[in-house]
Amino acid sequence: MASKKDPGAYSSHNVTTASSNGGAKYEQRPKTNPAVLWWILAVILFIGGTFFVIMSLASIMTGEYVGSGSGYEGKDKLSTLIGLLGFCGLIPMAFTGLIVFRLFRKKRQHEEELKLWLESSILKFAALNQGKITAEETAMEFHIGVARSKSILEEMVVKSIAELRVTENGNLVYVFSSLNDNKEKTEGI
Repeated sequence: MASKKDPGAYSSHNVTTASSNGGAKYEQRPKTNPAVLWWILAVILFIGGTFFVIMSLASIMTGEYVGSGSGYEGKDKLSTLIGLLGFCGLIPMAFTGLIVFRLFRKKRQHEEELKLWLESSILKFAALNQGKITAEETAMEFHIGVARSKSILEEMVVKSIAELRVTENGNLVYVFSSLNDNKEKTEGI
C-alpha cells in the first residue's frame, strides 16, 4: 500500500496521477461531501415534527383540551397545544424542508462540477491520443461507466467539440479535430 505522500498512489478523489497513457496528470477530481448525517437529522426532525403535528391536531379536534374545571384551564391547554404544534411540529418540519432543499442543491452543484472536470480531463486525454479516443478508453481512464462516458462524449459531439466517426472495423471513435497535429490546425489559413 502506498503512503499518503506518494503522488502516484491511487485515491478515489485523484484519478490518474500516473495513468496508462504514459503518466498524464489531470486536475484533482471534485470531492463529494458526505451528507449522511444531514439526511439522518432531516429524518429525525421530520418524524418528530410529524408526531407533534398529529398529536396536537388530534387533541384539538377531539376536544381533549377542554377540562372539567373553569374556562381558563381549557384555554391554557389549547394555547399549549397550539404552541406544541408550532414549535415542536411545524418548525422542525420547516427545517427538514430547508435541509433537504440544500442537500439537493449541493448534489446538483457537485454533479455540475464533476461534469466540467470530466469534460476538461477528456479533452486533455484526447490531446495525448492525437485527438482520437473511444468511449471505452475514456471509461477506463477515468474510472467511470461506459454509458456515462458515451453520454459525456455525445454531449461533446452535440456541442461541436468532437465528431463521431466509424472505423472500418465498426468501432466508434470520437475525433477532436482541434486537438490534432498542428499541421491540420494551420491548413486552410
